[in-house]
Amino acid sequence: MVSDSGQAAGFGNLSGDIYFHAVFWLKVGQMTDLGTVGGDPCSVAKAINIKDQVVGDSLSLYNCLNNGDASRAFLWQDGSIFDLNALIPPGSPLYLVHPQNINDRGEIAGDGVDASGNNHAFLLIPCDVNHPDIEGCDYSLVDAATAAALYRPSFAVEPAVASQAGSPASATARIRPLMMKRTH
Repeated sequence: MVSDSGQAAGFGNLSGDIYFHAVFWLKVGQMTDLGTVGGDPCSVAKAINIKDQVVGDSLSLYNCLNNGDASRAFLWQDGSIFDLNALIPPGSPLYLVHPQNINDRGEIAGDGVDASGNNHAFLLIPCDVNHPDIEGCDYSLVDAATAAALYRPSFAVEPAVASQAGSPASATARIRPLMMKRTH
């Protein structure tokens, strides 16, 4: 897929052609390996927006080697990849599997499954300046300085936690305060 600004996202095979990773092409000859979530060996990018936010699937070893369909939804932005399921409230029956699109407002649409294996569509809407007055958003979690520094639309459901800079936990902590407190 190609963004309106000309960047592309997809996947590339690693050495040996067994595993593959999601990749981001800023321009011809400049490719970034987006990595995977946790210990997963494979990932694939599915969509990119004009802000260079990429969504896709991260696959377990079994699903990677056997063309399985089970995966975890991820968002990559600002050099960090993280599991979108980390933003879903504990105990939620919905597990986000396949993000299909991210628009230029940062809204993510995709497919998830419930505990019975039934498929459900999901839509994640950021709580940010582009989405004021959305029912269920807790804007009090974000102070003005944080919002200005982290303007990119992002997602979270709980207050930020301290973590090491540059780590996946750090990325989640930076965006957690901007996500709405609801899932559908």
